[in-house]
Amino acid sequence: MDLNIKKEINYFVKNPDSLLGLSEFDIRNNVLKLFRGLEWNVYNEGLSPFDYEVLQERTIQSGRPDLTFLIGGEKKFYIETKKATVELSSKDVWQAWKYAWNSGLPFSILSNFVYTWLIDCRATPPGEPPKDWKGLVVKSWNFSKYIQDFNEIKDYLGQDAVSKGSLVKLES
Repeated sequence: MDLNIKKEINYFVKNPDSLLGLSEFDIRNNVLKLFRGLEWNVYNEGLSPFDYEVLQERTIQSGRPDLTFLIGGEKKFYIETKKATVELSSKDVWQAWKYAWNSGLPFSILSNFVYTWLIDCRATPPGEPPKDWKGLVVKSWNFSKYIQDFNEIKDYLGQDAVSKGSLVKLES
């Protein structure tokens, strides 16, 4: 794990209230730093537009996911971010679910940085936020354990793992 993101995570663990003052934009930047540690080229440095790995707020049929992650031009998953003050809810899960499902993606990620959830989006989403949605959360990570759980997160969401089919393996 990159030393800078490790220091930042440790700061938030020691000062959790500092997360509450961050905007959604700041939360998104922290999520990007975390994914940079997972070996994604989150700023597309040195890449041609055809090889970009992360797109921000790219409009799709059902809205504008905050982040789109790609490998070789193929969408792998979306990340929808929320402010840390927002308790992730059925409405947020539904939003991330619709983005992924409408794009034919089996999984999406929802994060307010306090929690990062990997969501199963294979079933058709209902017309309104579901009452029973907790079963859609395949994996849940809390920021206080990002460092401890880093290898597990990397095994699911690291660039190398995703390129080798980590998300495809979850489908079976």
